[in-house]
Amino acid sequence: MRSIVRRHFICILKEVGVEEMIKPAPSIYVLKEHNQKEARERFLCRIKESTFLVAQGKIFLALYMHSLKIDLTAIRLIK
Repeated sequence: MRSIVRRHFICILKEVGVEEMIKPAPSIYVLKEHNQKEARERFLCRIKESTFLVAQGKIFLALYMHSLKIDLTAIRLIK
């Protein structure tokens, strides 16, 4: 079995005013794929979230995303 695992984390920080304090809705995306003919499985999970931060009297919006991708493939032996 051959496995490839990819993990990523992205964070964006931007200054916002009081009138712009609208928090985006969190989201989660999950995909699971099983291909028996090609002896392959795939899994993808992506989570998006945000939060407000206050530092030195300024308001910041922190947007971040975690993603996990796993690919599993059967190794075929050549005889």
